Amino acid sequence: MTKKTHEQYNLEKIQFAKSLADQNKFFRKARAIIVKNNKLLVLHKINNNTYQLPGGGINESENAKSATLREAMEETNAIVKPVHYLGKNYYTTKLEYNNQPFLSKRVEFVYICNFIKFCNNGPLGIEGEFNEKVELCEIPFSQINKISLSPKLKQKAIEYLSLHYK
Repeated sequence: MTKKTHEQYNLEKIQFAKSLADQNKFFRKARAIIVKNNKLLVLHKINNNTYQLPGGGINESENAKSATLREAMEETNAIVKPVHYLGKNYYTTKLEYNNQPFLSKRVEFVYICNFIKFCNNGPLGIEGEFNEKVELCEIPFSQINKISLSPKLKQKAIEYLSLHYK
């Protein structure tokens, strides 16, 4: 079995996004706000010093909640328990396929999840997913603004976290 390169992984994602755009369908994504030790468990991309929530595309055969569980496992090696559906965010992103630009309509479903346990010490992500050094880190709730998330969902997360966690 050959490993996928980052370029192969990205090409597959762009081809899928293009096929959805051609059908006027949304690219559905799931994201997890993982609470561990009263902090947020996030992915830190070292090369550009950015922080992101674990998550990714929802497969045809799954719902947003099950995709959140799968993506958390793939990207963080963590088993999590969704405890609150935070909401969804609609946006578009400009992509290019065969030198032709197109708009990909996206909808992101976000769940707040409790960390249960790590299941292994393997690499983060699936083959080819990350083309740069990525590490897991825990950040205080007060640093949620470092994470790419819509302002509306960020505010809802802050409100929920302040009510349910100390």
